[in-house]
Amino acid sequence: MTTAVLDNGVNIHDKNVKRVIIDYVDVGEVVQMLGRVRTKSRAIDNKLEIVIILPTLEKINNEQRSLQGKLEKSKSIFEKEQIKFKDRC
Repeated sequence: MTTAVLDNGVNIHDKNVKRVIIDYVDVGEVVQMLGRVRTKSRAIDNKLEIVIILPTLEKINNEQRSLQGKLEKSKSIFEKEQIKFKDRC
């Protein structure tokens, strides 16, 4: 059992690993995590089950709203700072 450390360079050479469960973040991280489980020396009948947990549409929409709110807040701060800068010039 491991956490996101699997994405950070820890290779798993254990032939007895039967299952890899990945909580999807993005395609690059999924590929990186799968590449950490070394399979070259596995026997053909020693299958590796891969489970990828995909976010629900609700979770994606919530994340999008959250990011949109942060973007709007950043834009507002930037615009206020531009006005202050123009007033000084």
